[in-house]
Amino acid sequence: MKKNVIPKEGHEVKLVVYYQSLKTSNLVIRNRAKRDHLQETNVVYQYKCQKGDCKLRDTSSYIGSTTMTLSRRLSYHLSAGGPADHSRNTHEERITRQDIVDNTTILVRQHNQRKLRIIEAAYILEFQPVMCDQLEHRGRITLL
Repeated sequence: MKKNVIPKEGHEVKLVVYYQSLKTSNLVIRNRAKRDHLQETNVVYQYKCQKGDCKLRDTSSYIGSTTMTLSRRLSYHLSAGGPADHSRNTHEERITRQDIVDNTTILVRQHNQRKLRIIEAAYILEFQPVMCDQLEHRGRITLL
């Protein structure tokens, strides 16, 4: 300012700085917390067993879909279902919460429940996971 502004004789330059705050929407959009994948709903997910020989096989997995939070669905798998049965029958141990959380990934997010079931069936058909108990339906996709 001193180099480029010369006041008229008898006057002085007063500098007034105005600050315009960011809109609330800009702050919310930029500072949005990343959502934990366990809180996702309407997803197709895959659990891959990493114990013993299973980690060497591509088919040692479970593919499922859920409209509830993934966390809640995984909790159900701790007591019954493909991953719990596999761990109990193959490895002779109970599956732990940490094990199932660490080895589960989301394959697809889909809010249309009909499409969610079709996508799940397509993934089961493609990957042929051994832990899925829908064996009688393999090769068929029901569109109802």
